[in-house]
Amino acid sequence: MMLHFIVNSATLSVLVLNIVKGIRLNKPMFINRMIWIVIPLINFLAKLLAIHKNKKYYLLVIKNLKSDIFNIQDKKLRQHILLIERISELMWKYFALTIGVLYLVSCVFPVVMDTEPLMPCPVDIGRYDILYRVLHLAFTFYYAVNSPGCDLLLMSLLGICIAQLSILKERLTGLSNSNNGEEISPPVDKTLSECVALHKMINE
Repeated sequence: MMLHFIVNSATLSVLVLNIVKGIRLNKPMFINRMIWIVIPLINFLAKLLAIHKNKKYYLLVIKNLKSDIFNIQDKKLRQHILLIERISELMWKYFALTIGVLYLVSCVFPVVMDTEPLMPCPVDIGRYDILYRVLHLAFTFYYAVNSPGCDLLLMSLLGICIAQLSILKERLTGLSNSNNGEEISPPVDKTLSECVALHKMINE
């Protein structure tokens, strides 16, 4: 968490100083550019704080993914889980490709065109400008990886919960169709117990 605090504090400080500089020099386009950087940054910070605040719940869900209750389904029912895994993997590959291309462009463009970084240093640092550019690239990589990473984490966990609810529904529907009002047999009773345990774990 300390790394997140340092990176985000430094980034916000540079942005605020750049906005103040833009106001002082009367550069509306520069101010707009800084504001458009602030907006996704605030969105990322909100997601990061939400994940940190509810960390114990997310860790519990991840821990439960390895439990027997979440992994007792037959091959047909596990298709729900496999579908979520395929979607998550596809989304990760898409984000990885997009981030990789954009990051390479952001690295090469300022060097080739000899322009200032997207978020320039608000003060003249002379010969330390190269150090600032290196840190700028490192911080850009940090946000490029962590922001979609938060989205993918939340999307995948939500998708798994939905898949488990679909599995629970199918198991209960199958029991209702197979029982037909007859006395509950031991196998049916066992399945009901498993459904209750699964429902309880989903609620947690």
